[in-house]
Amino acid sequence: MLYLPIRNEVTTYCFMNHFWEKEKKTFLPNIRDNTLFPSLYFHDSQFVAGAFNTLQPRDTDDIEKEDYPPLDIIILPCVGTDLNKNRLGYGKGYYDQFLVHYPQALKIGICYDFQIIENLPTIATDIKLDVIVSNQRIIS
Repeated sequence: MLYLPIRNEVTTYCFMNHFWEKEKKTFLPNIRDNTLFPSLYFHDSQFVAGAFNTLQPRDTDDIEKEDYPPLDIIILPCVGTDLNKNRLGYGKGYYDQFLVHYPQALKIGICYDFQIIENLPTIATDIKLDVIVSNQRIIS
């Protein structure tokens, strides 16, 4: 699963195109009723504005029949991260609630190196990343 960037987040469009060319199933976040669900991305998907004014695939019944389809890799946006692989988002907890359904998925946070600090404050419901990839290093 990927995300569509907002504000100054690292872009993921190159991944979307690469996965599409390789005929890999790709999902994008879709927030319905304050809950994040993965929606299957098609090359001709139409998008609508969602939470935080993010673009998300138009919510239709035929996008995906399962609320939580199997996912191997989840690439997440990061407002900030730390050296312990904690992730800071925008504070609503959408991804932490979502990741509970995917304990086996590889969770990759992508960010710019200046967004990585030594320690972030955390709470019990925060879910750690498995890997952080920045423009200068990889933390695994």
